[in-house]
Amino acid sequence: MLRNTGTIVGGVMLSGGDDQLRLSDGTFAGAVYGGEGGDNIEIAGGQAAFSTISDVETLRMSAGLATVGGSAAFDSMALTGGRVIGLAGSTITAPTITVGQGATFGSAGTVNGDIAVAGTLSPGASPGTMTVNGNVTLAGTSVSIFEITPTVSDKLIVNGNLTIASGATLQIDAGGIVNAGQSLDLIDADSITGSFTDIVRSGSLFGVLVQDGDTVSLLGEFMNDTSFTPQVQGAIDYVNGLMTSGRASAAFMAAVPELAASSSTANQTAFAQLTPEAYASAGQIAVEHGLELADVGRSDAFDPRRETPGGFTFASALGNMRTLEGGAQGAARARINGYGFLGGIGWGSSDWSIGGFVGYLNSRQTLSSLGARTGSTAWSQASMGAGATASSASRRQWPTTAAMPIPGATCSALRRTVPMT
Repeated sequence: MLRNTGTIVGGVMLSGGDDQLRLSDGTFAGAVYGGEGGDNIEIAGGQAAFSTISDVETLRMSAGLATVGGSAAFDSMALTGGRVIGLAGSTITAPTITVGQGATFGSAGTVNGDIAVAGTLSPGASPGTMTVNGNVTLAGTSVSIFEITPTVSDKLIVNGNLTIASGATLQIDAGGIVNAGQSLDLIDADSITGSFTDIVRSGSLFGVLVQDGDTVSLLGEFMNDTSFTPQVQGAIDYVNGLMTSGRASAAFMAAVPELAASSSTANQTAFAQLTPEAYASAGQIAVEHGLELADVGRSDAFDPRRETPGGFTFASALGNMRTLEGGAQGAARARINGYGFLGGIGWGSSDWSIGGFVGYLNSRQTLSSLGARTGSTAWSQASMGAGATASSASRRQWPTTAAMPIPGATCSALRRTVPMT
């Protein structure tokens, strides 16, 4: 037995028998070469920085910190306490690596063998990728820790099966904010059975964990706020839901950053653009057209002022300006400006009359707070009769072609100015 409580720097070569290297409360830095027989390393404290370990059958650890910079191979590897870290580029090989409660195991290199974790699994090395060529089992008492930065995260690649027992915890330590719409892959396995029961995350992190058949990823979301208008809150919930559902197109995901004021903070003005309010408000233009025609129909312009029946003509200019104030629930203030004319012929006297007319109306609606503008041009035709209910006929044509086939068409177009960050 070689026992170290001080400092060893350099390689240690064990003899041909059953030898043991015991490290406790000291420092070791170098390589370990085992010989014939059954050799083992026992770490009960202190710090060890192994460059390589070869021809050693067993590693047992109950306390302390050990790193592996190169290759290390064992027939058995059991941790009941302490922490083992495989540095970037390292390779640790064992049929089964057992990580008990109170122990921590992780790597930024390659692990060949199965891993059974009842304690803590910490992939990466601030941060990094841990590749396991084998199966990984996470017990209900296990905690898997992933470190996150705004651009990269720890990642666990399992070329085998990952089994997650009920009660297992995923802890995400964030070193910054993950941008909304950004997806960071945490786990990639051949297959995943089960899911994490508890998710612990840093207060600065706002995102959702997305798990499918073989991956676990963190997707950055937009933070919602009760101070936003109900329309904006609804738009943010919709976008977050679409992103997490997996149904969002690549083009949609590429445009998501334009909706952010900074990182995961939502741009209220941009989200207001996504609400259907501008389209709903545009319907008020048709209402204004109807009110304008009704007002003119009741005016003296349609009064023939004849004692005896006869033909007459009439015409009128149209114009209106109206402001619809915003509401307490977040409805935007709308301004409508319109003009037009109409003219027609009729037959009748001061007692009765019938006639028909055609008219042209051009209106513009502006919702300044939404950056939305709607333009509408309409041709109207109708018949009217004094003392009787007017009937009307119209045909609406959206601008799919340049020509309007008949009078009575309405052409509308909505334009939005989307604020870009």
